[in-house]
Amino acid sequence: MSKAKARIDVTDEQIEAAIALAKLREPYRPKAVAATYRAKDDVIAIQLATGVEVAIPRKLLQGLGHATPEQVGEVEIWDRVRACTGSRSMSTTTSPALSKASS
Repeated sequence: MSKAKARIDVTDEQIEAAIALAKLREPYRPKAVAATYRAKDDVIAIQLATGVEVAIPRKLLQGLGHATPEQVGEVEIWDRVRACTGSRSMSTTTSPALSKASS
């Protein structure tokens, strides 16, 4: 017995309204613009376009628990596309909400 498929009708006007709203909210989206390693605190500090700084202890970031200070000092911000296709041996990626926009 198969389940009935759900159907959602969306109008062009609804799509255009959603795009317009997204453009209005863009300046307030938490977008990473810089990342640095602060050795004195042993944290990765991520600066957002909104002016907020997020500092995460290095040991809590997957893959960085045993990294050397030199490796951690090479932290980079990658957009979602590069984060998925990058070939570096050690990289740090963030959640999509913190990823730099790929546009």
